[in-house]
Parts: sequence; structure tokens; C-alpha cells
Amino acid sequence: MPKVLTRISSVTMQKNTLPTALRFMHSTGDVAFQLSASHAGGIIDNRGATGAMMVTLPGARKGAEFHFIVVEAQELRIHPHSNTGRIECDIAGTWTNNPAGEYVDANAGGEFLHLVCKGSDTWMAIAFGGTWSAEN
Repeated sequence: MPKVLTRISSVTMQKNTLPTALRFMHSTGDVAFQLSASHAGGIIDNRGATGAMMVTLPGARKGAEFHFIVVEAQELRIHPHSNTGRIECDIAGTWTNNPAGEYVDANAGGEFLHLVCKGSDTWMAIAFGGTWSAEN
């Protein structure tokens, strides 16, 4: 069972940068968090994590963007909004339209994923780094 999120901080960025930086931190164990459409454009990282971080994308408008960065060597798992949602990205060197409702994840510092909503809970990676895996 995921533990409670203990701290959320939001920082406004300087002019000509991303509009919001979101850092979701927890002290121990696993944590789950549901993003909202108001978080769009944010940078989500796992700095300070000592366990897995599971993030669920929101039901968002077409064009909404999210940036994910693995800072700690802990799993950062990204779920689509619904059981019919999809995430399209490079999985182990192959472009994949992930099966409906399944997550993608990474767990090494420096890995990142930039997702854009194509509409109808379908997300596409427009930039990524490192090795991302699909739910098995």
C-alpha cells in the first residue's frame, strides 16, 4: 500500500522557461499521485524519493505537456488516466504504442520523458533519455 505524500512544493519559473516546476517528495516507501490538468507544463521529478513513485496522468486537453525526470535511483512509474489510455514512446529501442491502461517506468538518475497529450487519453513522448520500460 502506498504511503502518504508528505510534501509537495510548487515553484514559479523565470520568464522564458517552463511555467511551473513541481517536485513531489516523500520521506520513505512508495507513493502514488494523481496529476491534474492544472499541473500541465510542469516538471515532475522524484528528488528525495526512497521508494517507487507512481504518477497517473490527468484526463487532459489535446496539447497538454508533462516533463518527468528521474533524479533518485528509484522507480518513476507513469500511468495513463484510464484503463483505455495509451502512452506511445521508445521502449528498449523500439517505438511502441503501449497497450491500453499500461504504465511506463524508469529508475536510473538522469532518465527523462516529455509527454504530450494527443487527445482521448493518448500520450506521445516527444523527447526522452535513458531506458524506459513498459508494464509486463
